[in-house]
Amino acid sequence: MEMEERPKRRARKGPGRVIRAFLFSDIVGSTEILNRFIRRWGQHQGNEQFREAILRPHDERLEKCIEAHEGEVVSTAGDSYFVTFKDARRAIECAVAFQRSLLADPIPIPLAGGDLPKHLQVRIGLHAGAATAVSRAGQPNYQDETINIAHRIQEHAEGEQILTSKETWLKQGKSRVSERVNGLGTASRG
Repeated sequence: MEMEERPKRRARKGPGRVIRAFLFSDIVGSTEILNRFIRRWGQHQGNEQFREAILRPHDERLEKCIEAHEGEVVSTAGDSYFVTFKDARRAIECAVAFQRSLLADPIPIPLAGGDLPKHLQVRIGLHAGAATAVSRAGQPNYQDETINIAHRIQEHAEGEQILTSKETWLKQGKSRVSERVNGLGTASRG
């Protein structure tokens, strides 16, 4: 019996399966920032001040970058975003544009000091691959190990950093897995 050469393993696209790039973002130290607002202005006023000084400018800027790079917000929780893009290039360009905007025009943290930076810092993680489009809580969402990988990558990033899997970096057409972009560090996780 002659052995056939096995085809390269590819993500299977069945019902609900899609190939996308997934981005997770998170504001560094947001719980401590919020706690300082609450200690200063009380529960209600502190939350309101946090939304106005931190979340609103962050959300507006991130959503502008997402729209410019044809991304789609899947969900938000607290200050975190889960976003999908049609390809890795768009996801990476969005992440770089957002981080560059925060470096060029920082969002100040009014009660900074001690262990908090003077301006808002965001960590971003990216991974591309196959996932299953599902409905959760009546809303469109995605489920698969690909999503878990993207989220875990984001958890390893530091403020002002974008981490991406090596596969995702290569999918977007770059020949190197790490580069420096005007002071913005990018790194790979494989």
